[in-house]
Amino acid sequence: MPLGEEHFAKISLRKHDRLSNYTPGSNLRVEAAARILRPGQRLLDVGCADGLLGTMVCSQFGEIYGVDISERAVELARQRGVKAYKVNLNVDKLPFDEGYFDSVACLGTLQLVYDPVFVLSELHRVLRTGGELVLTVANMRTYRRIFKLVILGDFPKTSDDIEAYDGGTLHYFCYRNLELLLRNSGFQVNFRKGIFCRPQILEKIPDWKWIGKIKAEFIGAEIFVRAVKVAA
Repeated sequence: MPLGEEHFAKISLRKHDRLSNYTPGSNLRVEAAARILRPGQRLLDVGCADGLLGTMVCSQFGEIYGVDISERAVELARQRGVKAYKVNLNVDKLPFDEGYFDSVACLGTLQLVYDPVFVLSELHRVLRTGGELVLTVANMRTYRRIFKLVILGDFPKTSDDIEAYDGGTLHYFCYRNLELLLRNSGFQVNFRKGIFCRPQILEKIPDWKWIGKIKAEFIGAEIFVRAVKVAA
């Protein structure tokens, strides 16, 4: 078994355990993606777990595909009607042709792979020109993590998974780093917001201009972006 695969498969199944008891409002990451995705023919969900996103947007796409490192997660996603495949993006390429998808979602996954540049290059390859990518990563610049780091002298965690250090997170991001990484990978960000805000009432504030920027930079525990694949 490739290095780390067993651990990250366990992470995926724990994601499934949380989603299997899903009630509206309990997963802001998936809900934000479901609201913003534009209808199209094919969607790919990278790190699909049990396929919850696919069930939320099934009426918007002709076909919904998913990939996950966990065989069990793939089985569960298939039961939800997702065309799911077991893929370890630390060692495998995506098993799809160039430009095959109208939209790609990668939610809470990029920080868990060894080489995010390679993964973004694969997402770029399988997405059609003008197609959209929706992506989330943990935000290291949120005020709660700044306080913990600067005032308390404690490096902030981004996951409550206690089996591995910080839930197996390998990479840490602020918005500027993420935007540069996406730009260098052939994407142009056209929307960003902060999610998992504290206090929770801030989730309901519209992401207008400077308000949205403050939420994305300093308040949301995760950065949510929508980006477009630009022409070469």
